[in-house]
Amino acid sequence: MRDQTGAPLVIGARIGDVQRVFAPRFAMDDLATDGRQFDMLLEEGATLPPGNLTIRVLQTAACVTYLIGDAAFVGDRLLMPDCGTPPCDFPGGDAAMLHASIQKILALPPDTRIFDGRDYLPAGRSDYACETSVAAQKAGNIRA
Repeated sequence: MRDQTGAPLVIGARIGDVQRVFAPRFAMDDLATDGRQFDMLLEEGATLPPGNLTIRVLQTAACVTYLIGDAAFVGDRLLMPDCGTPPCDFPGGDAAMLHASIQKILALPPDTRIFDGRDYLPAGRSDYACETSVAAQKAGNIRA
């Protein structure tokens, strides 16, 4: 994508933590684990100015949440309310860090739209979903 658009490749500054955990597990001995594969490593509070938008960055665990206007793109920090929260039982997972990240997202204004990066379509629901809100998460998340 970078080659086709010229857009920089950006990711959270803690990507090195993730790379250091998973590189040995996948025998990636030649992988640089300092994030140098990316053009920008984003810290908490960073902003990006694409076009007439401003994207703000929240550090949420080893990932980042992108805030654009009234929308939060959370990846998998929160799932749909009827799915709950992601597991943290992978190598290097940290339940306290995940909890703190979720609380940071839930501290946003209630009408903030939350766009989730995945949906597991739990029993009782037949359509995939990708959007919820802080208010809906507070009212009905089965685990948060």
